[in-house]
Amino acid sequence: MLLSFFSRVMLIAVPGISCALTIDPADRASESTTELYTSLDVRGYSESVPVADMVQGWDGPFQSGRYALGDVRLVTGARWQSWFVERESRWHYDLRFSSGMSRYYYALEQGRALASTEALQLDVRSVEAWGVRLGRAIEHTAASGKWRLTPALAVYRAGHFQYGQLSGTAEQGSDSQASAELEYHYDDDKILEHDPFVPKGWGVSLDITAAWQGEHWQADVRIQDAINRWQWNDAAFTTACININDPQQSICTSSGTASGRSGQDVLVARLRPTTSARLVQSQWQTEASLDLHDRFERLGLHQFFLQGQAGVSVHTTRQLGVHWRSGWLTLDWLSDDLRLSYARDLDIRARVNLQW
Repeated sequence: MLLSFFSRVMLIAVPGISCALTIDPADRASESTTELYTSLDVRGYSESVPVADMVQGWDGPFQSGRYALGDVRLVTGARWQSWFVERESRWHYDLRFSSGMSRYYYALEQGRALASTEALQLDVRSVEAWGVRLGRAIEHTAASGKWRLTPALAVYRAGHFQYGQLSGTAEQGSDSQASAELEYHYDDDKILEHDPFVPKGWGVSLDITAAWQGEHWQADVRIQDAINRWQWNDAAFTTACININDPQQSICTSSGTASGRSGQDVLVARLRPTTSARLVQSQWQTEASLDLHDRFERLGLHQFFLQGQAGVSVHTTRQLGVHWRSGWLTLDWLSDDLRLSYARDLDIRARVNLQW
């Protein structure tokens, strides 16, 4: 059961893209009065194995890891002066786990003996949602430059979801002895393949962007999901004690391999925020970037050419990026390996906009 849960949950870390150079719709206020736009923004980060192996099975190169993140956003929006409204489809998958958990699972996948006793920790937060976002840019001009604060509130209808925590131990050896406690909320049980009737939930999320523009320097900080709340009034749940192959030290008591209870109750949950920051030197066409999401951390340096239209970037995640910006099209591609089946970190962004 432990293996089944971890294996099935890890399938959600899909390849994707997010751009460290994300442009907030309100940042275009000085360029035009009205704008229609659509964008696809996807992120895929997998520390333990390449993203393709995270989906298909842990058969490739492995390193002890602690996270996997997937976030896909499809947005269609309109802006008029300082206001903008967006329709968004979103798929968010966030896994945090211990290094011991990744080593244990890799040993099981490869049929190898576990070299040492490992602590097992797993936290899963995933949700699929569709919503509307409303935002406004509030500007202030001072002697030091132009300041802009852009709050944006999204209201979602939430569909499929998984929220779960697992903690325990796995013992050294080849017989896969493990003991763990599980708390798991879902609308589709990935452990026992139980398909309960769970009404859709709802969510709200506040994004905040703060920006400053001087004569030759610009800076901005954006926090997505800065404040958020998700609720399902009749979510299915399972709490269980799992003991595999009679471990010598059990952290809980079960009758057989696993025992516990299932039912349905109210689930109130949240997503971890994502922070992105930029510092731009306009004369040199150079940008420095910082991206943070829980255990994921990335620094980047970007250099642009052709009056800012074309650019390249390097990142501490060993990603190399190519970028293109024109009046109506923005494209960004970042990867740590040209062979996509070996890439652990992928970022792609595409945006088309019409201004007048």
